[in-house]
Amino acid sequence: MHTNNPGVVIPPPPEKQAVGRFDSEFVESRRQALERMLNKIAAHPILHHDADLKIFLESEAFNVDVKNKENRDPLLDQSNKGMLSAIGINVGSSTGKFVEHDDWFHDRKIYLDALENQLKALMKALDTVVIQRKGLAEAAGDFATSLGQLAQVELSPTFSGPLHALSDVQVRIKELYQRQAQQDVLTLGITIDEYIRLIGSVKTAFGQRQKAYHSWHAAESELQKKRNTHDKLLRQGRSQQDKLNEVSASVSDAEKKAHQARLLFEDMGRLMRNELERFEREKVEDFKSGVETFLEGAVEAQKEVCRKSTPDQTHADPLSSSLNCGRPSCCRWMQTKTNCSAGRLPRLTNPPQLRLIQAKTKPIHIQRKRVSRIQPQKGLWPRLLIWHWSKTLRSLCSMLLARTGAATESSSLEA
Repeated sequence: MHTNNPGVVIPPPPEKQAVGRFDSEFVESRRQALERMLNKIAAHPILHHDADLKIFLESEAFNVDVKNKENRDPLLDQSNKGMLSAIGINVGSSTGKFVEHDDWFHDRKIYLDALENQLKALMKALDTVVIQRKGLAEAAGDFATSLGQLAQVELSPTFSGPLHALSDVQVRIKELYQRQAQQDVLTLGITIDEYIRLIGSVKTAFGQRQKAYHSWHAAESELQKKRNTHDKLLRQGRSQQDKLNEVSASVSDAEKKAHQARLLFEDMGRLMRNELERFEREKVEDFKSGVETFLEGAVEAQKEVCRKSTPDQTHADPLSSSLNCGRPSCCRWMQTKTNCSAGRLPRLTNPPQLRLIQAKTKPIHIQRKRVSRIQPQKGLWPRLLIWHWSKTLRSLCSMLLARTGAATESSSLEA
């Protein structure tokens, strides 16, 4: 398709993989990448008329149909070279150094090189994130296995029940991390990889334009040589009339080829401008959609982790069933200051062992003091604040008096 449509940015197919090509994750990512490629080609205003695309989409035996097409057209090798070969332009390796005289194309080349390097670095960072997510999923699975084994060893149902529940939560978190790693590849990873390949296709179009430029100048040089030969024969007179007629015909043919080569180079430049503008528009839309999907998936994954980490109130364990919020005891201890500042005093902040001791034995003085400090009665907090501030004011006053006395003593000594 590159040779049939010079100057057009053709979406390339995703790369193959020799090792692990039947892996489910790789198969799914490659399927989605191929689907995006075909959709872009079919939506292109020029490429959707291509004969090769029609054979690929409609043929049930693609290899057989391609061989039949080659047998029907023995000049297929020349015709496949497209417009360049149609006017006698060599599409092989170009000779000579190409100096870009158009500042617009020069700036686009520099921009594409920088964009390719940044996308490759972003792809490498995303691969690292995916690997770390998979490692976190494996760690969560190992943690869940260890908790399950500990719960089986524990005899007390009061302790083994919460361990089983926590093990189930870790298993669900492991599945969530695995799904999120796959989702990162299928949302943002596919978009980055697609545009890395598209930049390669743009560079191929630049190379075709460079070949068209060299071919145009080669046709101009050939035309100049034939004109010099024609002028030389004209100076020799009518003795070389037959050869002169032949050279005149070759000059006309060379002029036609040079004119077509110049027009092709100019048309290719205009076409590539439109293609690069289309590339920029689609790049913004695709990356916007990919980043939004990536962020939405990350947010939903964190919400699901919070939902799975919070135990159900109907099946809460004995350690957390006595809490008014349904959270584990560790979370309740961390929320004590927040609840106090919001005006919600905790109903239970002492550990379970102390509750058992208080239930079986008479509370000693230390226990009553601890309970009264952590569970203040009504009106105790204002008295504590007043006492604290009065103590602070007394200490400040004593410091000021001490400094004033020292200053008075030093002034008396000076006198």
